[in-house]
Amino acid sequence: MAEFSADKVRALMSRMGTQFIYAVLADMQPMSVKIGIAKHPEHRAFSLQSSCPVQLKLLGYVPGTKTLEKTIHGILRKQCVRGEWFSYEGEAKRIALAIATADLDALDACFN
Repeated sequence: MAEFSADKVRALMSRMGTQFIYAVLADMQPMSVKIGIAKHPEHRAFSLQSSCPVQLKLLGYVPGTKTLEKTIHGILRKQCVRGEWFSYEGEAKRIALAIATADLDALDACFN
């Protein structure tokens, strides 16, 4: 039986048109995190970096939908810095870390 790494599974899902919820951390004070959606999160992070004066780090990504992204943004609305950027603390940090570790149970717990 063939073995599949997480990277291979994500690449296959991407080719199938799957979208991913991603978290990108901005290395600045105060720290901010962008929660967004993209078919190719690595490309999106690279694109963001090319127009950003501070170092960005793609923390991770999980399969998701536009509805999930909007739900997360709604939960984090009080932490919004600008657009899809949120203060990297409290609930935003919890959600970003759940995305970074692909811990879907922890991500699900953020909605309860």
